[in-house]
Amino acid sequence: MDRFELAELIKTACIVTGWSYVELANRIGIEPQRITAYATCIKTARNPDQIAQHILKVLSDETKRKQKTA
Repeated sequence: MDRFELAELIKTACIVTGWSYVELANRIGIEPQRITAYATCIKTARNPDQIAQHILKVLSDETKRKQKTA
């Protein structure tokens, strides 16, 4: 995954969940400044695949949680 794909994943995750970059960063355990930099392609993420995996896991967990409460 390159930095542009990671940026799109971050933006999409925020749109789908309604979360801000800060909330997404907190849920995956990185500093909010870093996720904003990655989302705007200002900074290249170290281990972008690992960050993407964390985002996808958080989204999966959130989907399961919403299904249980629905």
